[in-house]
Amino acid sequence: MNVYLENSYVGKSLINTQLFNDTLELSFGNDNNISIKRERVSEFTEDQFIGANRKETVGYKISVRNNKSYAVNVSLTDQVPVSSTKEIQVEVLEISGAKMDAGTGKLEWKVPLQPDETKEFTIRYSVRYPKDKRVMLE
Repeated sequence: MNVYLENSYVGKSLINTQLFNDTLELSFGNDNNISIKRERVSEFTEDQFIGANRKETVGYKISVRNNKSYAVNVSLTDQVPVSSTKEIQVEVLEISGAKMDAGTGKLEWKVPLQPDETKEFTIRYSVRYPKDKRVMLE
């Protein structure tokens, strides 16, 4: 296999195609012409005490921008927390149309971007847990 990026030769490798069935996904690292920014949004942050429980709400804004001179399709992934115990409950409030795997919390967006186009996505969830427990949401 010869690898090219933006019509420039970047390397050579071997792939044993007998190890794969139908589809093969390869990552070639970051593309500096696609900008992605993920930031916590303070307006979405809330901390409440409800009886013996604590409820924290957290939100993030993700911006993805195509700095190329042609259209691209970007696969964007993130994740929301998943609880494995009854006493900790996660409620997903907003995922901006992402496909979500309920078992892992994995979020995925397929994003078509025109040249110089920016799209934004929001993730917002709340976690309710006993106030005597310590839960890390970051």
